[in-house]
Amino acid sequence: MSKVENIEIVSEKSAYRLDEQVRLAILMLEPKWSTRNLNLELALDDEIEICSNKNLIQQVWINLLDNAIKHSNSGGTLKVGLWQCGGEAVFRLEDQGCGMSKETMRRMFDKFYQGDASRTTAGNGLGLTLVKRIVDLCEGSIEVESELNRGSIFTIRLPLGQKRN
Repeated sequence: MSKVENIEIVSEKSAYRLDEQVRLAILMLEPKWSTRNLNLELALDDEIEICSNKNLIQQVWINLLDNAIKHSNSGGTLKVGLWQCGGEAVFRLEDQGCGMSKETMRRMFDKFYQGDASRTTAGNGLGLTLVKRIVDLCEGSIEVESELNRGSIFTIRLPLGQKRN
């Protein structure tokens, strides 16, 4: 976290396929979602190319997916979408998990904050803080919709960036 906090400008940008990166994150977390018997519904547009810092953006997908897995009920469904809208890539993750209270929604990006006291051993309260910081550094945006006992929807918008010749 401290490494990302000290970054002012995202360097080491390269062009790569965002859909492949999201698929890789899903595969990396397969042991976790299969253990919880979660169903995945994927709607990933092919060949969405982005020019950004690959390692930072990968951390966003891993953190969001890991959270969705942790907070989903066994046998639930995760819906993962990725598409291009103008000069942006749009990523959407929907779970059918425990959702968040208004207080948790208000503080979810605060460092070390964990909204669900019953899950305090599941993490350190840095995941969403890190996601927000990386998205901001990459000049993107994050929107969250959530309702207790109905799940959450995270939408990330990232500029596709300029390809360098």
